[in-house]
Amino acid sequence: LTQQDVELQIQSNLFQILGTCDNGSVLLLAHHAKLHPNDYTVESYERYIVFMLEEGLRLSSSQQHQQHQQHENQNAKHKFTLLFDLSGFSYTHHISSHALSLGRAMTLVAQSHYPECLYKMIAVNVPTVFSLFWNVIYRFIDDKTKEKIVFVKDTVGELGELICPVTLLPDRLR
Repeated sequence: LTQQDVELQIQSNLFQILGTCDNGSVLLLAHHAKLHPNDYTVESYERYIVFMLEEGLRLSSSQQHQQHQQHENQNAKHKFTLLFDLSGFSYTHHISSHALSLGRAMTLVAQSHYPECLYKMIAVNVPTVFSLFWNVIYRFIDDKTKEKIVFVKDTVGELGELICPVTLLPDRLR
């Protein structure tokens, strides 16, 4: 899978690799305001997810190799901290059978091909309507993964404690 294979998806800027957290995990941001489900087939979305995860793993490996750095939490190496910014999440765009299929596909790709790579998943700016989507997707998430999921209400305080350095975060989340 090459960048050229997912060039249109990359241009959407839905997923961004923000850098490496102090714990060694790669911080990957998903900004749902940029998700337009009808722009993707399930297959193209799966390819995009795989590409971004693989890019994150490459970044993690190359930075750790260059730095020969010991992290406080050795378990975070070659793992992701997924930050879902749900601002812009709307019933109209994100609660449809196709959007749910994309969410299910993302969950299945992550659990099937990257089962131990999730360090933590953090959701911020969670609107009330998200609970409808979450109730469907939640059933497809294994118990071990569910333990790694955190919903953050106070982006400035709580998020700053979960992600260091906070300078990795876009200004709107600091």
